[in-house]
Amino acid sequence: MRAVTGGMPWWRLELHTEGHDGEEVKEDFPAEDAAELRPAEDEDGGREHTLLASCLPTRTAYDVEARAAGEQWDAVRVPLDVGERALSLLGKASGAVLLDGASRSLYWLISPGTAKAWNTNDLPGVAIRGRGFWVAVPPWRWGADRLLGWRVRPVRGRVLTAQQELHSALLSGVRDLAAVSAVAR
Repeated sequence: MRAVTGGMPWWRLELHTEGHDGEEVKEDFPAEDAAELRPAEDEDGGREHTLLASCLPTRTAYDVEARAAGEQWDAVRVPLDVGERALSLLGKASGAVLLDGASRSLYWLISPGTAKAWNTNDLPGVAIRGRGFWVAVPPWRWGADRLLGWRVRPVRGRVLTAQQELHSALLSGVRDLAAVSAVAR
């Protein structure tokens, strides 16, 4: 069970949870983490806060949670080798990226429905996960050193990746890896 002190929303620095033995456990988020998560002054009618909250676990800051795709965002699953190349091409234009080490995949978050026109035949191993799919999301603090973590953490103004830029980077990544593979033969 999670309770947030002072009636503050989920980005509050101090979280209280119930440990396995029923004891209350208190954890403070580092100030820099909270600053990145705290939305700007409601200039967008709360949309950015809703978007950030939609890609993070809501029940606890310590466990993975399944979140529905297709509402606030769609997820684009990409094989790790192509994804790492695309991430280097996107640079700061990339939004949040999940790393799933078990399936050796990266997941980008994009606006819902914007990748419907993609021809995934040109992108082997790439899959769009929209309405009807669930995506496991880790706590914000879990990084790429975990089996499931954030390769690029969602922060204010950097949750979604523009689908056109992602599509271009993925196509380039596939071509680059194909060229390297051809030279290696």
